[in-house]
Amino acid sequence: MPPRRLLRTIDQPALPPVAPWRSRAGAWVADAFTLGVLNLVQTRQGRRHVTTPAEFAAYAAAHEHEPLDAFYSLPPDAGADEPVLPPADAPARLDRDGIPLAYPITWPSLHPSGFAANDRARVDFFPVGENWPGAPTVFLLHALMSASDLGYRMWARAFHRRGWNACFVHLPYHYSRRPPGYFNGELTIGSDMLRTAEGIRQGVKELRQLRRAMQRAGAGGFGVWATSYGGWVGSLWSCVEGGFRFVALVQPIIDSLDVIWRSPASRAIRRQLRRTGVTADSPGMPTLGRLGSASQHHPLDDPARVLLMAGDYDTIVTPGSLRALHERWAGSRFVQGAQGHLGFTLMPEAFRQLESAGFLQRPG
Repeated sequence: MPPRRLLRTIDQPALPPVAPWRSRAGAWVADAFTLGVLNLVQTRQGRRHVTTPAEFAAYAAAHEHEPLDAFYSLPPDAGADEPVLPPADAPARLDRDGIPLAYPITWPSLHPSGFAANDRARVDFFPVGENWPGAPTVFLLHALMSASDLGYRMWARAFHRRGWNACFVHLPYHYSRRPPGYFNGELTIGSDMLRTAEGIRQGVKELRQLRRAMQRAGAGGFGVWATSYGGWVGSLWSCVEGGFRFVALVQPIIDSLDVIWRSPASRAIRRQLRRTGVTADSPGMPTLGRLGSASQHHPLDDPARVLLMAGDYDTIVTPGSLRALHERWAGSRFVQGAQGHLGFTLMPEAFRQLESAGFLQRPG
């Protein structure tokens, strides 16, 4: 379908008439600050470890012929430490402002990274009320170095009003999973390319395990709401598992090689890798791209259930790249709006698009 322009917001205050992030200059300033922080953090990471050509070649060779689903599959003993969910009669909990409070769910990661804090998976679960397994559940997947969960709790409230449970996922190396001595999300993307790839792999596997645990508890009906780095994890998840009511991807990273070798967010990473001899033309690079790029695959569900949101001024995930994915995933929905990679326009519009398309209605 053709691109659609932004109309109005849902459950949010009206946007200022001239919000700074909605202009090209304002978006450039906001993104320039974000990019500066990212590259500074990555420079710090480069002093610790940078993937060597030998390490990269060995990793690529080990996974060269591995299918995507096998790369992200659950091990046979994945049920040994299932997430323990709240009882079916767990009530919704609210703070004094009416914003949902979570039931924390933690369990040992089935794909350990070697960092003790990161290897304890966690989600914050917001049941809509008693008999929550009878309601659909949305998985909220946050952006890179996301600093606060308050906005996602507010979105949980918006989903509650439509009869949905909400599940805020602490993605690898973020929030409760931040190892001591590191910034939030610092270890997620860096010059250790193998750690980056394995972090994505860890995130997808944990989501598969969490969903399976919820299905065993009687839950049914799931949706994905993901932005930026969360969109990277969520888009790959949608390519190895189906049965989602919707997959909403707001400026998702869809190409692992593009984010390393082209994106302005990774200038420091490129310098560090080239010093060790790893380049965009290194043997095995296509293997890494295939396993880490949703743009090379298709969702298992009808693409009509997929919503792609692009920012007019986004230089990290360009609108052209998402438009190309929209064409590849024929039938998907594509919306482009006025913001850079950082902004507050697209998420409210994504919610409005889901509601107007009927994806948030509960059956019956």
